[in-house]
Amino acid sequence: MDVAEGRAEVYRDGQLVGTTPYQFESTPGESQVQLVLKREGYVDKPVRLSTNETKRTYTYMLEKK
Repeated sequence: MDVAEGRAEVYRDGQLVGTTPYQFESTPGESQVQLVLKREGYVDKPVRLSTNETKRTYTYMLEKK
């Protein structure tokens, strides 16, 4: 996953897990992953990804505050 125009921090369960571009890994038995993209001066972007999908790349736009 990535964001247009720059980088963002990636949070999972309230904890920083990396920055974009980011590749997430799910745990066995998990059908969806909830992440939040954050960047200073932008609205937080909640993201829900299905772990059942084949490998894909998603690019998100962040909205300025």
